[in-house]
Amino acid sequence: MKNKQKKIDETRDIKPVSEDAQSEEFVSPEGLEAAENNIPGGKRRRLFRRRKRKPLNLPKPVRAVVDFLKRCGRFFGDHPLFGIIVLSFVMNLFIETCQRHSILAALTYLVTHPVIFSYNAIVILMTYSVSLLFKQKTIWITLMSIVWGGFGIANGAVLSTRVTPLTATDIKILDSGIQLMNLYLTKFQIALIGLAIVLAVAAMVFVSVKSKKKKVNYIKSGLIVLACIGLFFGSSAALIKLNVLETVFPNITDAYMEYGFVYCFYRGIFDSGVDKPQDYSAEAVNQILDDIEADSDNTPAEKPNIVIVQLESFFDVNRMKDYKYNENPIPTFTYLKEKYSSGYLTVPSIGAGTANTEFEVLTGMNIKYFGTGEYPFKTILQKSTCESVAYDLKELGYGTHAVHNHSGDFYSRHLVYANLGFDSFTSAEYIKDVVRNPLNWMKDSVLPNEVVKCLDSTEGEDFVFTVSVQGHGKYPSEQIDDTQTVTIDRGFDGTDEEKAGFEYYINQLREMDEFISDLVIELENRDEPTVLVLYGDHFPSLDIENEKLSSGNKFQTDYVIWSNFDMEIVHDDINAYQLTSYVLGKFSINNGVLTKLHQSYSDNEKYQAALEMIEYDMLYGPKTIYNNENRYVATDIQYGIDKITLDDVNYAVQTNEIVLKGQNFTERSMVYIDDDRVSTDHIDENTLVVHNSDISPGTRVKVCQVTKSGKIMSETEEFKYDKLTRDPIAEAEGKYPVEKKPWEMLPQDQWPSAEEIAEYEREQSEREAAKTSYFTTTTTEKTDAPATTATTAATTAAAPAAAAD
Repeated sequence: MKNKQKKIDETRDIKPVSEDAQSEEFVSPEGLEAAENNIPGGKRRRLFRRRKRKPLNLPKPVRAVVDFLKRCGRFFGDHPLFGIIVLSFVMNLFIETCQRHSILAALTYLVTHPVIFSYNAIVILMTYSVSLLFKQKTIWITLMSIVWGGFGIANGAVLSTRVTPLTATDIKILDSGIQLMNLYLTKFQIALIGLAIVLAVAAMVFVSVKSKKKKVNYIKSGLIVLACIGLFFGSSAALIKLNVLETVFPNITDAYMEYGFVYCFYRGIFDSGVDKPQDYSAEAVNQILDDIEADSDNTPAEKPNIVIVQLESFFDVNRMKDYKYNENPIPTFTYLKEKYSSGYLTVPSIGAGTANTEFEVLTGMNIKYFGTGEYPFKTILQKSTCESVAYDLKELGYGTHAVHNHSGDFYSRHLVYANLGFDSFTSAEYIKDVVRNPLNWMKDSVLPNEVVKCLDSTEGEDFVFTVSVQGHGKYPSEQIDDTQTVTIDRGFDGTDEEKAGFEYYINQLREMDEFISDLVIELENRDEPTVLVLYGDHFPSLDIENEKLSSGNKFQTDYVIWSNFDMEIVHDDINAYQLTSYVLGKFSINNGVLTKLHQSYSDNEKYQAALEMIEYDMLYGPKTIYNNENRYVATDIQYGIDKITLDDVNYAVQTNEIVLKGQNFTERSMVYIDDDRVSTDHIDENTLVVHNSDISPGTRVKVCQVTKSGKIMSETEEFKYDKLTRDPIAEAEGKYPVEKKPWEMLPQDQWPSAEEIAEYEREQSEREAAKTSYFTTTTTEKTDAPATTATTAATTAAAPAAAAD
């Protein structure tokens, strides 16, 4: 075997030169052929193929790069550990370049934060090190490169459309993100994503075919992998203990820029929920409960209707320094801020994260104690109830309602709201006569009517929580709405594309302000005392820096508390998780542990520690605060205030149309035949039509309210179609011959029974009689007046003669 290998090596050293060459290295063709004959068959064939392959005629610079890469490949192949170390640092640099949208900014980050940069590279190295356990190392390395590179590119793309970076939670709520893909991405961009996925799969296939197997020393490789894992855990513990790395991120965007994408992203994967505080105990929880109960009398001074409206991406744009508009975009909101209680509201996110502001307002919990970038709507609230302002007010006899003019399953609200104590939820699937803006978001002008429906649905007091959507991005880079009236006169220092986006945004605010005015007017005219709370959920996804704001803080939006009765006017700055307890406190309402905590403990130095402890105990601990029991039961939530019903189904055989009659149909009402969804035309709130679909006696028909992602939120009772009838409208219009019996157009084995035919004949006779009566009456009414008068006169004149006869 050694002799054969020696012959092969000697043959590889032979250099083909011209016959004229006077060199010791010259070998005659006969000698070369003889040498090649000593090579095993498979290797000889590969050598022949390589000799026949024509070299690429590449330019010298390109050829130099290719040669360099080949040498690197051979070197890293011989030294795989060194190769994955270098690759880890290069990949981390690529990821930070995507995040910062600049290679120079990434290099600056490397120089200014070398320890943190190296730590992020160690995280990547740990994932690459697993390749040492495989014979085909290149396959695993390629897979990890695609994964890490894909995350880096995705993060860069996300940051181009919003302020908040990509988090692990975004992957968990991918179903919600897919719903918005067509709103944030062009068709070309979506096509590029598809192409990238195809190329990634192709690369994996190519590498799996081309990569060579190499013998693995599993003991040595295993020790290296364990060393990489140990390096990761050891450096993590050390850097956290030295406060080089933080574990709690008050500002997720700043954290990504400070600690790097890799660290923040992986924390989001493994870090969720509220960690058990070090000083947690049943005694500590009971002590907090005793302290807050001591200041509570549980006697409301008043019980008004409470309407809370969360305004999408809303803030007072008059806070922009040096910006001048041709008119105030939000005159109603400006007036309300001046005349009623108002202030800044500190929210947990910028540019996105609507559900987290919503969570804080509804529950009174501080989101910062949860996992990195976590959305409780997509985690704990999927499976657990939670104390909320809705549950608190239900204890006082309030009806509790939620309204949202977007898809009901977005952020899983259709599931979460039942765990937050709402009696009803009206989403876009239950709203009629919708109007959409140029970006296809439903306009907020539909909301006042839905709020009033909620207030009218009960005889007592109501709590209505409303989430608007019109102000949502992504904002365009050119003017797409010819109806815009508000412009920026001066002060804007961005590009034309940025100006177009900002002007689109402020014109959406203008329409949202009109919605606020309409809602205030509706509530003003009610006989019931009503409080309206308005606030912005977060800043828009626009390039707005703190320096451009008079408040100097992008985490502060605005809130207003309006009422149709006299209230004390106070201007305070508060946090989103304090908002509802702040409002309820104005009426001496303090139901709920968290409400009591915010109202009586906010000045205590242990306030935040107590809040964190109670959040853990309520959702993840033994529920000591509720005597170790689950105090709240999920509601049997009703979707939509107006009940949707299916009353009748008619089938026109000749036109092959199914006409469904019912009540309160919307554009998201879909027909299901025998549990299969069919294409449905929405005619009006009472009529749906299905074209080109067969139906026969015994067929089950129902109408479902379906989200854009295909989830069924509710459905009508099934209508069992038990006989064939003509469509009277189509029949009257002559769409098919009257004399043709409908069952005669079907196979005979599908004909109705004799009793059904007799019933049909009877109905047809009654219809013909009614039609004859109708046409007789119509003909009489159309007779002209003079002829009628003459006929009457002749009859009168003939009467005496008849009498004489």
